[in-house]
Amino acid sequence: MKIDVCLELVSCNLELMLILDLINKTSSKSVAKQDLSAWIENELEKNGFDDDWQVEVMFVDDTEIKALNKKYRKIDKATDVLSFPQFNLLPKKGGGQMLGSIVVSIDQAQKQAADNNRPLSNEIEFLVRHSTKHLIGIHHD
Repeated sequence: MKIDVCLELVSCNLELMLILDLINKTSSKSVAKQDLSAWIENELEKNGFDDDWQVEVMFVDDTEIKALNKKYRKIDKATDVLSFPQFNLLPKKGGGQMLGSIVVSIDQAQKQAADNNRPLSNEIEFLVRHSTKHLIGIHHD
């Protein structure tokens, strides 16, 4: 996404972009950072947000996601993905702010991919897109 910015009669192009912090605490190398960025940017744009945000994506094992799930949701079991939004009332324009964090359990993603007979990368895409929706305030029952 490109915008033109004019300051004191000087024109310049500024590219808005998603800043993605990727933390992989597993041995899995199943998804490229550019794919993660594309999935998140697509969900933001589909829902009327610019892509000038920072998002942290962390890949962990079941032990770590279970601990996070217990600490933050009081549910003592592993889950596939957790979302940690930084805003209650979210502006549509990011201005480079931190949108939030996405934590994906590679163990759960592998199980669900096998159960659904699809590649692991497709399962991770589903989870990242789903979690991005939570970051921007779209929730399910």
